[in-house]
Amino acid sequence: MGRYARHLMSGHAVSVTERRNHHYARGLWCIFAPILAACGYPTNVEQADYQAAVSEQGPVVAPAPDSIPSAVEQSTVPVTSSVPITAVGEAEVTTVSTPSATPSPPSTSPSIVTEVHTEAPTVSPLVGFVTADGVEPSHPAVLPFSFSFTPVSAARLGSSWRSGCPVSPSQLMLITISYWGFDRSIHTGELIVNSSVIWQVAAAFEQMWKAHYPIQSISTIDAFGSNDDASMQANNTSAFNCRYVSGTNRWSMHAYGLALDLNPQINPYVSSGGSVSPPNGAPYVVRQLSHPAMILEGSPPVVAFDSIGWGWGGRWSGSRDYQHFSSNGR
Repeated sequence: MGRYARHLMSGHAVSVTERRNHHYARGLWCIFAPILAACGYPTNVEQADYQAAVSEQGPVVAPAPDSIPSAVEQSTVPVTSSVPITAVGEAEVTTVSTPSATPSPPSTSPSIVTEVHTEAPTVSPLVGFVTADGVEPSHPAVLPFSFSFTPVSAARLGSSWRSGCPVSPSQLMLITISYWGFDRSIHTGELIVNSSVIWQVAAAFEQMWKAHYPIQSISTIDAFGSNDDASMQANNTSAFNCRYVSGTNRWSMHAYGLALDLNPQINPYVSSGGSVSPPNGAPYVVRQLSHPAMILEGSPPVVAFDSIGWGWGGRWSGSRDYQHFSSNGR
């Protein structure tokens, strides 16, 4: 006689787990019984035990609520859910009309939005952070991820844009975004991106925020005189810059606002010949997890940008651009 049937016969309460396991086993039995019968094995022993127990005991009665294990007792694996980006009410922020080129956000959010935020998780560990002496700090206060966006003018773009660039100022958008700094505090930075990708970029930064991926600085490239070398040397994260691919007369994806460089000193460009840009990124050419901001396969930035369909320069053959993410992978 099976254990489940014996419990019923003896009057013992049958737990939710036992009932689940029994019915799971019964399902497997129904699948394999015909095979066993064809091979000459008996297949009716457990069925007879079960039927005898049910006929004598009557229907199985669910255990009292107090005997049902709580969710914590049943599983120690936390349950998380993806929180969609939602608009902040008018009472919380002042709204500004965005141009018609601005893509509509997902779902039914209003088309005129300048600031959005998402709910913070109830538990948010500070992954990968260590202090200078190697001690992992205590968890910081948990606050919602937030970002805002606004149109830009040629004057705001400064030296990063000029006549003849492949996109006009009206096709670009200034994003103000929150991020975790190297000091484990919350900071606000500014990126200029193509208006067609503001929601995707925001989604990627939201994922990095939830993973507590650290970023040293996020400033528009004009703060560095639109000098890409100076921005990289300062380990500054930036996006739009109307420039050619280095050493060519071909527009970079940065010139379209469809690429960004993330923590470029920690994640330098390494040519096939071994040259490193920026030069102070040389200590990070060996790609091991020597710094929490280092971008590796499976790290928060790669996972985040993979999720929006952007490519990573760290996967290039020959030269590797570990800082670089773009909409077309180039």
